[in-house]
Amino acid sequence: MTGAYGEALVVTELIKRGCVALNANASVRNHRSIDIVCIRYDDSTWAHKSVLIQVKARRGRDFPTGYNLSESINVDLLNKEVKGPYVFIY
Repeated sequence: MTGAYGEALVVTELIKRGCVALNANASVRNHRSIDIVCIRYDDSTWAHKSVLIQVKARRGRDFPTGYNLSESINVDLLNKEVKGPYVFIY
């Protein structure tokens, strides 16, 4: 539940800042590489930019990133798997 609360907080903040934010986990439970799809667009031209966001929320001491120590130093794996920025919620 901690992860779901963190995702809801990030979606709420993005909407307050004028973005369209969609929780990818609403349809696919615990999507590996994407938690939130964020879109910002211009009302007059419909030109848009999007970003895929990972949210990591914690209750205890550590943030669960989904990668063990050897994976977290494998640059090729991270370049392949990490789709966008991380947001950490404490």
